[in-house]
Amino acid sequence: MADATLCPESRDERRVPSFDVLGALLAAASLAGVTYALIEWGTPTAVILGLIGLVAAAAFIVTERLAKNPMMPLELFANRTFSAANIVTLLVYAAMGAIFFFVVLQLQTVTGYSALAAGVATLPITVCMLLLAAPGGKLGARIGPRIPMTFGPLVMAGGIWLLAGIGADSTLSSTCCLA
Repeated sequence: MADATLCPESRDERRVPSFDVLGALLAAASLAGVTYALIEWGTPTAVILGLIGLVAAAAFIVTERLAKNPMMPLELFANRTFSAANIVTLLVYAAMGAIFFFVVLQLQTVTGYSALAAGVATLPITVCMLLLAAPGGKLGARIGPRIPMTFGPLVMAGGIWLLAGIGADSTLSSTCCLA
């Protein structure tokens, strides 16, 4: 059991326990609609569900603003550091998701890797993320988020620039920086 001096209680005793059902339904509808639209891009159904997702997102924001116990209190976004950190995180993870998708696609369709070989080729990225996440979090807590959230995306951009060298005749040993 955690010592109370190391892990203080964070519960707000004045808050009435409740579940924001409407907010949860609107958030789910928004995410489902927009995700479907992105997956099925170019089809009439995608346009309709994408618009429904965007309307649900707008309704979610209005609902959260008016709710007595919102699922996502919008006053959190009044803090510039919180908002900036969330925007940078969104952009970094969107870029990382795209990179993982396109690198695996490149390795399989252009260079002829099997799905397993393409997955193994991207394994070092996952291992680095696992090994560096906790120390990075500790560093951010110690020095603040500004430097890590500036330096990290710049390192990521450099890594993506290095990936531009993967061509149709590339092999794992020729694309590896250590080889």
